[in-house]
Amino acid sequence: MRSRPHEEYEANGQRFFFLYDRYQPNILHVVLRGTTPEDAIRAYFEAQATWNAERQRFETFGERHGVYWIRPAQYPNVVLIISCFPRADAADTSRDSSNA
Repeated sequence: MRSRPHEEYEANGQRFFFLYDRYQPNILHVVLRGTTPEDAIRAYFEAQATWNAERQRFETFGERHGVYWIRPAQYPNVVLIISCFPRADAADTSRDSSNA
């Protein structure tokens, strides 16, 4: 994983990394998408993940939020949250995580 500023959270024994936005480096990317790290963590645990082979990421769609995430090879015990967004946006993959 590239060395980019991030915040770390822990929930249910799982570590989560949240990156700061590439273009607004003082704000977490998930916050710019209208969510919080807590929203992303809740969505991660709410539903079963599916693998998106085209985008090389896991996708989990909870009741209120969707979350895109990976487990970086160099940090196998970490969930790197790529993006989190309100569920109304879940079907709109054109608004992907290009700024994350």
